[in-house]
Amino acid sequence: MKTLILHLGLQKTGSTSIQETLFHNPAPLDQAGWRYGKIDWLGHHNSNHSFPLIVAFSDGWQTSGEIVRRGWSPEGLKEHFTGQIMAALDSPQNLILSGEDITDIPEEGLQAFARLARDMGFDLKPLMFVRSPLEFITSMTQTRVRHGWAYHIFKAVKSPKIEMCLRLWPDMFRLAFAQALKNPEGPLGVMLDTFGLPPAASFNVIRQNESLSEYATRIIGHVNARVPLFQNGAVNPLRQYLDTDPLIGLPGPKYRLTRAEFLEIREMVQRENATFERLLGPEFCDPSFQFSERPLPWTEAALEALATAMQELSPLLQDTIRDYFRDPALASRGEAALAEEILA
Repeated sequence: MKTLILHLGLQKTGSTSIQETLFHNPAPLDQAGWRYGKIDWLGHHNSNHSFPLIVAFSDGWQTSGEIVRRGWSPEGLKEHFTGQIMAALDSPQNLILSGEDITDIPEEGLQAFARLARDMGFDLKPLMFVRSPLEFITSMTQTRVRHGWAYHIFKAVKSPKIEMCLRLWPDMFRLAFAQALKNPEGPLGVMLDTFGLPPAASFNVIRQNESLSEYATRIIGHVNARVPLFQNGAVNPLRQYLDTDPLIGLPGPKYRLTRAEFLEIREMVQRENATFERLLGPEFCDPSFQFSERPLPWTEAALEALATAMQELSPLLQDTIRDYFRDPALASRGEAALAEEILA
């Protein structure tokens, strides 16, 4: 039988780097008898297979953020993506499909996909990297802010989806993200080595990193709270998707939860760690809980970098950022005075 590697993510474990590298380097894969799935997203191709698989094998996606951001009509979309997936499976080569949100598909949908893959002549090999609970929450908080949500601690757990996948595939390959980082090429290198794919040196490796600094996370989250990106099921006409991108490179210390923010989720994080240890082992858990006492104060250098980045923002977003420093609940008197001087 042919082999189908189903990379299930999870989120915040380098999935985008894996997808972009394999998508943009078809030659070494082809020479080794492999193909990275190519699926048409209504006129262009995308390296992430999550949404097409979700549409094809689940329900309730018609009002998803993906639909809203792209301005698509859901009509005919299920038939389109189902046909694209069938075409990808109709290949004489071994196949790779990857999507960090594939685990959003309910169990019966994943079972249906597994049956289809088997009927098309594939031996299914699921693969999953897992980030420890607190590190996942911290990283997802940044990602959601980056993509338009207001600043709120991401309060969601991954253990039910992991448990579902282990029920379906007890022998699924899984590895802690911290362990995968010991490979020179990270999770990508682990994936290539595990399944006998061409070595990393054969690829033009594409690295993706959406990690935001403390300053970028909190200021972008403030903008999204005051001027929401999404409104009435569509993109706010006063905004554009990713219009805060000039702020994502703001230099500063690594983003961390404050003590008060951590206390809001402490019980959830502790339960999740206990479940991870039961399902996966202690190496998948948080070795310790790290947080700051309060949001780190803005320095003169950080404010000067912010002033430069603001030049690429709309006047509305510029005013919203200035308001951040006028709010005594968010900025100290010293920060407000320094910001008034630099951001004027």
